[in-house]
Amino acid sequence: MFSVLKQWVAVVAGGILAWPVATWALHALRTSDGRIGAPLSLAQPFLSAIAITLGAALAFAVISVVVGRVTNRYTGMLMYGLCWVIVARRGTPIDSILRHVDDLGGAFGRAYWFFAIETLFWSVPVAAMMALHVRLSPNQYPLQENRFSQSSIKALACNIVLGVALGWVFLRTEAKGQTVFGFTAACAFATMVTRMIWPSCNASILFVVPAAVGVFAAVSTAVLGSSDAVARLAAGNLWAFARLMPLDAIAAGTFGTAIGIGLARSFGAEHHPATGEMAPA
Repeated sequence: MFSVLKQWVAVVAGGILAWPVATWALHALRTSDGRIGAPLSLAQPFLSAIAITLGAALAFAVISVVVGRVTNRYTGMLMYGLCWVIVARRGTPIDSILRHVDDLGGAFGRAYWFFAIETLFWSVPVAAMMALHVRLSPNQYPLQENRFSQSSIKALACNIVLGVALGWVFLRTEAKGQTVFGFTAACAFATMVTRMIWPSCNASILFVVPAAVGVFAAVSTAVLGSSDAVARLAAGNLWAFARLMPLDAIAAGTFGTAIGIGLARSFGAEHHPATGEMAPA
């Protein structure tokens, strides 16, 4: 009971501390016509946006590490995802982004190729955070594998497939909140199912999934769904993954993956591959 209460207090306190930093980052991601919370590749001035984004990432990293140290590594990752969710949730919705791209000349395919690159950029701090937590934060799953085993690779592949499938199901409207929390739910359910099938897989590598799905979303839109995107939007047949912006994918995906890891433990015991015994949840 005390452990759960400590986690809640740590996450809430971290969110309060992250809010002003998130507001700072949100206003740095501004398009030339004043839309805030836009993709980094559309932000102006570009270099200033990158500098402020990196500064926010550093501040969020400090908050995440502190939370991870007083709780555990995956609560620390949940905290890092939540920090960026605060930014992504308040960002510009996709209809406004597409109209801005249209005003710039309507090169939707080119814009989404840049979004794919941007997704990889956002994923670098997540990978760095996971590496830090593996070294610095307590592990609440002492029986899980901490290596790239065959079962962990299978779990990663399964999680990516489920993330894509559930992402397509949940990304249904242009509302920013529905996009962010819909993808959070998709990653949470995908990770929960994956961890229930392979309860002792290396959960840390599952944080690759948001980047993989985010890149798929951008590339698939550039190839399949970017032509005349504004008209598709108006007709209500916009490709589902066109709604997922780079920060949405990484922030909501990281947050959702951490939630899914915790949910899996609530529904099933952890299996130790060496002994075949089940540890209590």
